[in-house]
Amino acid sequence: MFEIFRALKNGFETMFHPKMIFAAFLPLIASVAAFVIFCIFIWSDISSWLITSTSDWWILNQIGILLNDVGLNAGGFGEFFAWIITLICVIVLSLIIGLVIAGILVTPLAVNLISKNHYPYLTRDGKYATGISILNSIKVTVIFALGWLITLPLWLIPGLSIVLSLFWISYAYANMTKVDAIVEHATPEERKYVVSNYKSGFWIIGFICALLSLIPLLGLIMPVYSIISCTHYGLALLDKIRKDGRELTTVPAK
Repeated sequence: MFEIFRALKNGFETMFHPKMIFAAFLPLIASVAAFVIFCIFIWSDISSWLITSTSDWWILNQIGILLNDVGLNAGGFGEFFAWIITLICVIVLSLIIGLVIAGILVTPLAVNLISKNHYPYLTRDGKYATGISILNSIKVTVIFALGWLITLPLWLIPGLSIVLSLFWISYAYANMTKVDAIVEHATPEERKYVVSNYKSGFWIIGFICALLSLIPLLGLIMPVYSIISCTHYGLALLDKIRKDGRELTTVPAK
């Protein structure tokens, strides 16, 4: 846990570096631009599809029956629900674009800055770094998007909307960077060891950043802050493993 909180502290300090201050706006600009484009070009298509497909959802029909039983008109509930879900879909798609931009542009900047200032002695022993990074980004993006889509009906259950939001944002924050943070420096064996045995640490960082994202305005910089914190965490683990001369087949104590 010490390494986790140290990574969060160091991440906060690194956020104020001039390069990182500039980088913090890149995902935001990309997300806003994507949101506008999606609203113009695909909003009506998503909304029409949802109105048609959700008419057979059991839970929606039950809610409609309940509203009618209490004397409320449920006639426009389906259209209202489709509008809400369309908005959520567009926001999620925009967030995905922002995360991808952050992963492509911000992560290499963060890795270079942190490794230079904190771990200049760490040799870069990674192989096929670019290809591995791209494959990881595609994997995380697809799982994130499909996960949101599949769990959309659960948003109708009170309280689950917050739980699902925290889970999927935590997933994106934790998994988008845990590979990229060390892929240039770690050997394939070291990378697999860190990713397999310390994934809970990345998840904790992702969850903390997801919680902070719920705070108005603070959520705008959380994608970059999560990248920086995960990079600090990953490089610190790699540094510790090499200094300890640890046998990589040994599962570390949690």
